[in-house]
Amino acid sequence: MFRLEIKRLLKTRSTIVLAALALAASVFFAVNFVLDDGKSVESRAYLPYTNGLEAIAYLKGIFEDMGGYVTPERIEEMSRFCDEALSTYQSFDAMPEDVFDRYVANMEVLSRVSYGDSDYYQRRNESIEYTASQVPNEAVAEAAAELNSHVDEPFYWEYGFGSSDVGQTWNICLFVLCLIATVIAAPVFSQAYATGEDGILRCSKYGRGRLARTKILAVYSFCTALFLICAAVFSGILLLAFGPDRSSAQLKISQHVLINLNMNEALALFILSGLLTMLASISLTMWLSSMQANTVMVLVISAAALALPMFADHYLDYPVADWVRLLLPGGGTGLQNGMYYELSNLRFLAIGSFAIWTPFVMLAVPVVETPVFALLTRQTYIKHEA
Repeated sequence: MFRLEIKRLLKTRSTIVLAALALAASVFFAVNFVLDDGKSVESRAYLPYTNGLEAIAYLKGIFEDMGGYVTPERIEEMSRFCDEALSTYQSFDAMPEDVFDRYVANMEVLSRVSYGDSDYYQRRNESIEYTASQVPNEAVAEAAAELNSHVDEPFYWEYGFGSSDVGQTWNICLFVLCLIATVIAAPVFSQAYATGEDGILRCSKYGRGRLARTKILAVYSFCTALFLICAAVFSGILLLAFGPDRSSAQLKISQHVLINLNMNEALALFILSGLLTMLASISLTMWLSSMQANTVMVLVISAAALALPMFADHYLDYPVADWVRLLLPGGGTGLQNGMYYELSNLRFLAIGSFAIWTPFVMLAVPVVETPVFALLTRQTYIKHEA
């Protein structure tokens, strides 16, 4: 039955078109990100304004010797060089090519450590402590301090895909993928209700319970495979263009990242969080589909649930906004939501004397919601009467 259900999905024209759109979207966003990178390269007499692969090749060249741990001594050394270069040549145009390239490389690192503050690590810890203390709950400050105490210093830096806003681009791509998966899942039960096909299937040997389970697993399998292929294409294009990035997430995403994480691991975390969010979203969609025959209504409600977390921060106050957007199935996606933004912002959900960092919540909630909605879908379908 499972194999037949997969074949049915693969032979459905709308499913094939949607899968092709998902793949095209992944390629588009990744290629667009690569072609746009390098726009910050300064215009020079010897180097006309450039972007895309040409700019990436240029930046790889000037950052070739910059990889390494950003120690306080190194921060002081880079700051001293930049100050001396500006003092000597007064302007960028007067700098020799090699001096300018080294200046750009040093400033790229310095801009991520408070512009050359040799006490960066101390000030970072103070910033985390101050930000956490602004929440009127001591549990938040204690939880932040406990997590931060396990972060290794100094941080590592190298040029790579994390030097640009890859998290923002992935978030947009993720929203498109989740929306497409939702459209694929919407008619799984409702269409059979509307055509009367379901009445025949229920009379078969494996109707109701087993049929419901098979349909659910088939949608999960197809959407998961599609998502992983699209994510592999997106990340593959980035890695081919930039190469891997072992930089500490604290230097590329935000100084408020409270776990040891490099950019390669962060990209994997973005994809994992997106996969879990997609599964929770299509679980909700299938539950709605099992309740009624109107596929359009299922799509409208599912799309609204997917988009609702994007509006929570704008129209609701803290901490209600965080509870709403993170507990909804679509809480891991959105133009201003997602793992990238949760890592960037120091936020916790607190219940009495217990506080949990929101990135952990974003991973845990869909793990719970996916099987819950799947069970609700099965039970609703079994009890459904035409």
